[in-house]
Amino acid sequence: MDQTTGNTAMQDAEEDGETCEIVSRFNVTLGEEPNEFQGYMVQAMKNNNGDAVLFLTDVFGFDDSDTRDFAYRLACFGYNVLVPDLFRGAPRRKDSRKEDYEEWRQQHPPEQVAGDIDVATRWLQKETEGGKMGVIGFCFGGGRLIETLAKDEDNLFSAAAFCYGTRFDTSLVKKIRIPLLIIAGDGDDLCSVSTVREMEQLAPEGTKVKIYPGFGHAFVHRPNSAEADVASEDAFTEIRHWFHQTLLPREGDATEV
Repeated sequence: MDQTTGNTAMQDAEEDGETCEIVSRFNVTLGEEPNEFQGYMVQAMKNNNGDAVLFLTDVFGFDDSDTRDFAYRLACFGYNVLVPDLFRGAPRRKDSRKEDYEEWRQQHPPEQVAGDIDVATRWLQKETEGGKMGVIGFCFGGGRLIETLAKDEDNLFSAAAFCYGTRFDTSLVKKIRIPLLIIAGDGDDLCSVSTVREMEQLAPEGTKVKIYPGFGHAFVHRPNSAEADVASEDAFTEIRHWFHQTLLPREGDATEV
């Protein structure tokens, strides 16, 4: 696979006061001609724990600054994070009209998106051989997370964090074999509380649901107020702890209480 170095290793301070790991950020080419597409890799360099997270984005794509910042924060805790370009260079523009949304979405057939997720998954599995894989999905990516896990017959993923996913068949949740972390706001009309409660009933034992009162869509990775900043930070901590508890334990390790 071709790999183009982007930003060199950096060291920054986390907003919560914790020092971030040194990480390397670079673009990768996924798939083969004529169906190549891009991905963004954030790789922990210091104290790399050997585990990986596949990051399925919202409609604004893998090149979005908020998305890349969130991937960076995950990598700060030792993970290797891959963000595939699910829209092949044509994400939703933030200045686009709502009336054009369906037309834009039709440009990205579900079977193509699912195929690209499969390619990215296999690439990440090969790159992190010996480690475990988790998956996180926001908005559009959250819906695709459910679809991906429902067909994961090879048990490639060991952990999953779903954040206010959209447009998916909730009945697929009963096919998922691993517990989910489900995060949403009670004011989200794109991922309603009723949808989350239905998911909770169908999800495997051990699933955790956290609903944030007073918040709507995308508050975790795109907070837009001081109050949302607090909720976003709390949600990130939930996600970090979830991956820590589900990915890091190895055979023979003591179980964290």
